[in-house]
Amino acid sequence: MEIKSEKSIKEYLKTLPDDTVIKYYLDVEYSPFPLLLIEEYTRRFKRKTKDEILKDL
Repeated sequence: MEIKSEKSIKEYLKTLPDDTVIKYYLDVEYSPFPLLLIEEYTRRFKRKTKDEILKDL
């Protein structure tokens, strides 16, 4: 996979396992594409709303 565009970076991030995304997120200040990494992290690990938590109970 060639990483040449924003789209290809997003596709690459989607293929990474969760633990790798977490590791990259913890070192986001060293990332060449921090915003895309943050977007992927929040997409995968979005916080639950109060209603979602109550629904799961």
